[in-house]
Amino acid sequence: MILIQEIEKTFPNIERFFTDQELYAFQHCSYHELELYDIGLGSLIETQLLQADKELMGTFAAYQIDQLQDMKRMILRLFWLHLQEREDTLF
Repeated sequence: MILIQEIEKTFPNIERFFTDQELYAFQHCSYHELELYDIGLGSLIETQLLQADKELMGTFAAYQIDQLQDMKRMILRLFWLHLQEREDTLF
């Protein structure tokens, strides 16, 4: 399993955590502002995705990533990068 591919599978679920306005704000924040999302969105990622998706947790473990904070930050930042590359830019 490739970790990034497993993380990408979570993106539709993460997108559902946002209203349209919130998603727009997230998409247009700077990379350095992402830490502002670590607590709120990071908690949702932990409770709604990581705890529910044993396969994803196993993939992180296979890559010797075992700290939840590291997992949440990686998912959050990859999701932000995904939004930066989307052709159907929001709004």
